[in-house]
Amino acid sequence: MATPNKRKKKLPFGISEEFITQLNSQPPTEIKELIVNMQERIRESQDFLKTNEGVQELKDKLDQVAGPTRDAVKLLKNRTKYALDRLRDVGAFDLTEESK
Repeated sequence: MATPNKRKKKLPFGISEEFITQLNSQPPTEIKELIVNMQERIRESQDFLKTNEGVQELKDKLDQVAGPTRDAVKLLKNRTKYALDRLRDVGAFDLTEESK
């Protein structure tokens, strides 16, 4: 992510002007403490998602429904990459209309 002074116009999710101002006014020790606290909250949230039965049941259902589509997309991406690599190997990677 870009520094606050060089960031894009649209801020990433969760990064508000208020957060940037607050962070810019804090000494490094407080920023480090904030980072440690945020990392702990991330771990707690991830642990909740891993251990919550309701979440696991929904994940299982989603895998049953979306799994075959995900597998098909992965297969097609891998095959496309392999085919592009093959074109590179034989020196025919030019995909412009004239080369077809």
